[in-house]
This record gives sequence, structure tokens and C-alpha cells, in this order.
Amino acid sequence: MTQRTVRKYRNALKNNEDALARQVLNPGVLALCILHAKMRMMEKLIQQLILAGMRKNSTGTSFNDYCARVELVVNTKILGRTACNAKNGQWQVPLDKKDKKKLGDVKLSGASATKFMNGLEYLVKECTSDYSQAYTDEWKLGCEAFNVVIQKLESKQEFN
Repeated sequence: MTQRTVRKYRNALKNNEDALARQVLNPGVLALCILHAKMRMMEKLIQQLILAGMRKNSTGTSFNDYCARVELVVNTKILGRTACNAKNGQWQVPLDKKDKKKLGDVKLSGASATKFMNGLEYLVKECTSDYSQAYTDEWKLGCEAFNVVIQKLESKQEFN
């Protein structure tokens, strides 16, 4: 390689590194459409809510009891599944495969994400029950704002 070619490649790499340093968000990690964006954001919101409940367990209930309470709320109040004693078809707290005391990745379909959006206040109430009322209210306000934003993004009349 000639010195000119090496300089050209070095300058191209430097320009790319400078552009990446100024980049706020990598477009490659963005969701392709509003449905996928809603699903990914709901997954993260649910994960953070469950983690908040895991962090502050002042009632002294065991980890398994906490998971059972969350599963009951999700299955009965959010997803509307009535046969909660059945093992198949029921939503479960996603636990890590290696360590069953750690939370795993939450995965939702589009329909499930919509149901979670509509019943998020029940999950907030259950997961923040050990916190102060102010903390619970902040979660409720955040979830309401999230619902408003997603509904605006989904509406076709806002973007015509």
C-alpha cells in the first residue's frame, strides 16, 4: 500500500469515529414500526416495574410469593385469563435460565403489549405496594404519559 492510500483509509476511519462520537442514538437499534416500538418499550417498562418490586420487599414475603402475586395480577386483571391454576397458557414472571432468582428478558406479542398498556395501573399497584404513595403516583403518571404518547404515534390523524 502506498502512503497516500494509508492516509486515505486513516482519514476515513477518523471521520467515521468522529461521526459515531457525535451520534445521539444509533439508528440501527431503533424499532422498525410503532408496533415493534410499543412492544419493546412495554417489555422494558414491565421489566423495570418488576425489578422495582424485587428491590424493595419490606413485607418480608419470599421471592416466590412476590412472583406469584405479580403473575396473578397479570393473568387475571391485565390479560383476562380466568383459569389461574392452569400451568399452560398463563403468563409467568420471566426468570433467568441460569439463576432463578434473577429476572430474565420480558417478551411480548403485539396483542399482549396492548393489553399490558390498558392494564398497567394494576401492575404498578402490585409492584410498588412496598413503596411510598408518592413513588407509586410517579409510576402511574409515567405510565399515563407513555400511553398518551403511544396512542398519538399510533393514530393516523396526527400524521396526515
